[in-house]
Amino acid sequence: MPDTFAVIIIFIILSTVVAAFVRRRSRDKCLKDFLHDLVTLEKTTGKIIYLSNQPQR
Repeated sequence: MPDTFAVIIIFIILSTVVAAFVRRRSRDKCLKDFLHDLVTLEKTTGKIIYLSNQPQR
């Protein structure tokens, strides 16, 4: 019978990896509204950045 401590550690590591993958794949619902639009971002320093929000493959 495998060591219980090792099984718990492996379970924690695997669930962390799965949660990180799911979080990375999910997108903000608000950002989906700006798909194919040009977005202007003004930083607190006053610098303006133009972003093209193209879908990622």
